[in-house]
Amino acid sequence: MNDTTNNDSVYATEYLEALRLFNRGLFFESHEKLEQLWVRLPKCPDKTFYQAIIHIAAAFLHRCKDRPKPALAQYRRATEKLLSLGVSTYQGLNIPELLVRMNPYFLPLESNPVIDSTLAQPIIDLPGEKVTPSEF
Repeated sequence: MNDTTNNDSVYATEYLEALRLFNRGLFFESHEKLEQLWVRLPKCPDKTFYQAIIHIAAAFLHRCKDRPKPALAQYRRATEKLLSLGVSTYQGLNIPELLVRMNPYFLPLESNPVIDSTLAQPIIDLPGEKVTPSEF
């Protein structure tokens, strides 16, 4: 296996680590980790997918800083990129399910630019991989 792949996984190490960081609420660090992989890729579906996840992390970073407008803009970019892939599952993530889980954090901002701080910490689950805090 190459150096970007975890020995026990078919996924790039940076991708798995980015999800772990995201799931700990370390959105900036998640964004940075995945960007290390994204910048090395040629234009391809993987690059589009990773950029979408980077946008989701950036959206949550803006959300944490009480910046509803840029948060919503980043989330819209992520959604467009994910939907442009034209598949329901990519890199182990069920895209429609991911969007259903993320929508409550951002779609209300379209009509009310007040961030709901009562929502639970977001989690991106990757079946078969230890990326959620309870699995570390």
